[in-house]
Amino acid sequence: MTSEDFEKFVRENREEILHILEEDDEREEKYTCPEPRMTSAEDIRDSFSRMTTEILKVMADEEVQKHFFNGCMEFIQCMEAAVKAMPLSDEMRSTVNQAGKTRDRTVRTAAKTGVKNTALSKLEKVNITNKLKKSDSKDE
Repeated sequence: MTSEDFEKFVRENREEILHILEEDDEREEKYTCPEPRMTSAEDIRDSFSRMTTEILKVMADEEVQKHFFNGCMEFIQCMEAAVKAMPLSDEMRSTVNQAGKTRDRTVRTAAKTGVKNTALSKLEKVNITNKLKKSDSKDE
């Protein structure tokens, strides 16, 4: 095919060729991924700060704290039951029993101390404030 033949072919089929090229462009645009956005350290710090604030709000919720505490106590009781069910030597069983007695004495002592000092016997909700360290300030 000569260049004249090719030119003639393109002129005769111009509309169809343009239509095919437009479809290719549309198809390419449809499947092209957007360029990734560069994030700055400040954007990352702000995002982390927002996320941390939201997590702390959840953890400070009284209902969440109640269930978390109850869950921890259930876990401890589960571990105690598992240890009791284990086949242990007499020496190990004696050590486990002694640890349980020590724990019980500690709980009784804490309860007696709490009764004497009612201010310490109540759980307090602690407010956490966001304070920037000098190294975190944006001026530097």
